[in-house]
Amino acid sequence: MIRTAALALLALTFAVPASVGSVLAAPPAPPATAEAPPTAAVGRFDRFIVSSGPVCQREASGRCVDRGLAFADRDGDGRLSVDELDVVRRELKAWLAWKGPKLTAAERTGASLGVWLVDTAGLPALFDSFDADADGRVTRGELLADVRLDHRPLGDVLLDPQAVDRSAVASRVGKLAPFLQGFFGMGASAAPAR
Repeated sequence: MIRTAALALLALTFAVPASVGSVLAAPPAPPATAEAPPTAAVGRFDRFIVSSGPVCQREASGRCVDRGLAFADRDGDGRLSVDELDVVRRELKAWLAWKGPKLTAAERTGASLGVWLVDTAGLPALFDSFDADADGRVTRGELLADVRLDHRPLGDVLLDPQAVDRSAVASRVGKLAPFLQGFFGMGASAAPAR
């Protein structure tokens, strides 16, 4: 669950595929019996989840991040805007409304908690906390300022206190910092080695 909640902005772009594993590990149902997504956007989000899930669960974390960034970067400029992330947030919410009953309780809780964190912290404020140069765009480097990716799958990296500067992550969520620090034990841990 910390994968989605501790790095709420990351959840919108690439932690969700890493957190909804059992649904993604199974091959999709044949089209004749599969329930069609309610909208094209939900279908696009579902295809992203299905195709990214195995990558995020088994391959090096950077590959998962790159897939998430490519999906969220709707204008293809290599950077994320708050508007692009808001579209992904809305698509995630619609996807959860549609697919939620098929997820395990843990998957549903993790994804929902990530959405709640983003909504409570406020997407613009959370975005600004990552936009180090204040240019209105977040780069891969800015997004990962508090995370050290390596050869492990993203979920493993995000659970490793040596790979995530949890204090820095907690400071990005403003009034929710005490919640993260208490609930997830994200107190004054050391910053990851660079």
